[in-house]
Amino acid sequence: MNISSFYRVQLNKNFKFQDLEKIIYYLNDLGISSLYLSPILKSTTGSMHGYDVTDYSEINPEIGGEDGLLRLHKMLEKINMNIMIDFVPNHMGMNHENVYLQDVFKSGKKSKYYNFFDLIKTTNFPFESIIMPVLGNNYIESLNDIKIDADKKIALINNQKFSLLNNLNYSNTDTDNIFSKDKILCEQYFRPMYWVNCISGTNYRRFFSVNSLIAVHCERRMYFKDMHKKIIELYKNKIIAAIRLDHIDGLFDPFIYIKNLKKRMKIPVYVEKILTGDEKLSPKFGVDGTTGYDFLYYTTYVFIDQTNAGKLKQIYGDFTGDKNQLSEMLYLRKKFYIENYYRSELDYLSGIFYNNFIKHIYGHEATFTGTREMLLEIMANFPLYRIYISKNCNLTWFSDYIRGLNIKNNELGIMLNMLKKPDSNDYYCLKRLQQFLPAVMAKSMEDNIFFRYNLNIGKNEVGCNLFRDFITIDEFHDYNKYKALNYINSINTLSTHDTKLGDDIRSRIITIYNDPDLWGNFIKNLHEISDNFKYKHNGIEIPDKNEEYYFYQILLAESPEYWDGTFIERVTGQMIKAVREAEIHTSWNFPDHDYEGHLKIFIERTIKSDTFKSIYMPFYRSLEYYGNLYSIMQNILKIMSPGIPDIYQGSEYLNNNFTDPDNRRSVNFGNLMKILNKIKKIDNIYECNINKMIISGELKMYVNYHLLNFRKEHNNIFSGDYIPLKCTGMLSDNIIAFERSYGRNKIIVIVSNKIATDLNGINEPVREFWGDTQIKLPRKYDLKDILTGRKYKSIQILKLSEIFDIFPFSVLFNGD
Repeated sequence: MNISSFYRVQLNKNFKFQDLEKIIYYLNDLGISSLYLSPILKSTTGSMHGYDVTDYSEINPEIGGEDGLLRLHKMLEKINMNIMIDFVPNHMGMNHENVYLQDVFKSGKKSKYYNFFDLIKTTNFPFESIIMPVLGNNYIESLNDIKIDADKKIALINNQKFSLLNNLNYSNTDTDNIFSKDKILCEQYFRPMYWVNCISGTNYRRFFSVNSLIAVHCERRMYFKDMHKKIIELYKNKIIAAIRLDHIDGLFDPFIYIKNLKKRMKIPVYVEKILTGDEKLSPKFGVDGTTGYDFLYYTTYVFIDQTNAGKLKQIYGDFTGDKNQLSEMLYLRKKFYIENYYRSELDYLSGIFYNNFIKHIYGHEATFTGTREMLLEIMANFPLYRIYISKNCNLTWFSDYIRGLNIKNNELGIMLNMLKKPDSNDYYCLKRLQQFLPAVMAKSMEDNIFFRYNLNIGKNEVGCNLFRDFITIDEFHDYNKYKALNYINSINTLSTHDTKLGDDIRSRIITIYNDPDLWGNFIKNLHEISDNFKYKHNGIEIPDKNEEYYFYQILLAESPEYWDGTFIERVTGQMIKAVREAEIHTSWNFPDHDYEGHLKIFIERTIKSDTFKSIYMPFYRSLEYYGNLYSIMQNILKIMSPGIPDIYQGSEYLNNNFTDPDNRRSVNFGNLMKILNKIKKIDNIYECNINKMIISGELKMYVNYHLLNFRKEHNNIFSGDYIPLKCTGMLSDNIIAFERSYGRNKIIVIVSNKIATDLNGINEPVREFWGDTQIKLPRKYDLKDILTGRKYKSIQILKLSEIFDIFPFSVLFNGD
């Protein structure tokens, strides 16, 4: 099928297949070819995301079930649209609705699914029963509240019903007696425990440190078949045209898993893979590409004004007093999380590596303690989310990494010996280690450092590299050239359900780099006002300076004139999330309600202050204008670069969302339809108020509408070459220009990554701004600007002072 774009939709009980039916003609008009659905298999009742699957064999009835999906497919088929689904092979919901867990609880070792779940036995949890962290108090204190139904063979625990072993007789047991209840529960294949005692780990592999998500052995043949039966059926019936694989790095062997999947499903496969820095997606994956976080990284960082990176760091350090080195901060946070959130995982890995070491002659003197210390350092220093060690692969990189660790440890030498000629048991240990590495990086970086290191939170995005200040235009071109050669159908995205910020607020915050001096003075003035609203006692102030610095940035989500009760609620929710993720003064597991209460008061009083608003407004106006323009240009790059553009629901217009759950709020599609209808009626863009369209978000919709439809109609061009174009003149260092070509058809894309040099007011980049900046094409062409309709006859020299007549960007086509 011909896929020219994706549109991500979050399905849940409030937005079902039948609701989606109401917007497909709007999406078709917008230029979308493919719906990109959040997980559609049955998940935990009330789940707002669907990643907690409870039954792989059934389409989720809460979102409309199989009938709803088939009806949607028939409607899409009539207008040549199709579906990509999001599939979760790594983990399931850990609760009483999980049909496979219940089968294990009911039948024990006789259950077909006894070995389905990825259990990790340690000295702390040596028993075979699966830990269920469902108790709200200690076990002894909870026994009175646990109910046993001997006839139905069910245990009722905290409103969850767990099956008891069906081969035991409970009829003559006093089920009201706590000792009798304890005896019954100790015979089961589940072990209820107080959730607090499971924070550091359980006896099953989890998705990151989330106890409510239990990992499974999707690599085992019999379970692979059961897990994929329904989606393979959907594929065979041509209901789905592509598939996204969630958290591929959690799997035992991603390459083999994907190979097995592609044998059964001959459709595009995309992996949620977080690449780090200059890391490239390995061709061994055998997939069509990633879900686009790598594109987000390059496209965000290429808009950072590299001349001001050092100055902004100085301002941040002076204001917050934070002089910590990022590398040291990340290392310490990794060690903290391993010891406090992944202790079970570390103990498990230490056990299997130690038991394996001592079987080798070179491992005779290994100790469990030494092995544990070695693994702690390997995981805490590891620079990537994961590597992919398998039989006969090149182990040079990993060996060099181990050799470079600056610690004295006997077991490091044993590990290096093992890597020289590993056997099957050695490979097993290494693969298990790889499964746990992504959780450490994600928890430490995405869920912690991103909320601690607040230099410019526009940079703190999934897949981004905080150790880089910026990306050069040449690096951006090199990345696109690599994709054009290797992953031309990979996904390009700027916002997802997991991004920390929507693309428009992110662009506004990144724009701060254009004028850090003004930003420095601005936050000093804001602080003079908001400092009066802080709680101060015995040297403690709430919020602290780092949190305050974060607060000033997220306020860029909305104009002060619209700072109403809803906005206060959104900002408060984001700030509470941020301080809990940072885990300095409060946390998710142990919230400090007094601290959070004072923070809420500060937020409300500050946002309601007319003086504060009056100071914030002029700076906001400037960042809104330039940030919105940068966002539009990033969207142009998303659609026109190698790869397939992905529009997260509502992002065709302004997306000023915060982190989830804020970015998973319902979308006002009725309003978007009205805006699109207005856009479609524009005959002459030169007669429009461009500045007003930039501020309102209508220009973003206008650009997306025209380029998505162009791509839909001329999709073959985007399977062709990517050629960077050389620019000369006074502003040549700030021009991103390239050609896409296929046969005789050519598209020329030109945007500027720096149009704001002074944020003290709005200075439109008029024609004179571009001076002698120009691009010389290989020969003369007849070109038409897709966005303005303006035509150029037999032109070879593209003078930006002429091409950029109303926009600081242009998309030119040599056809009709």
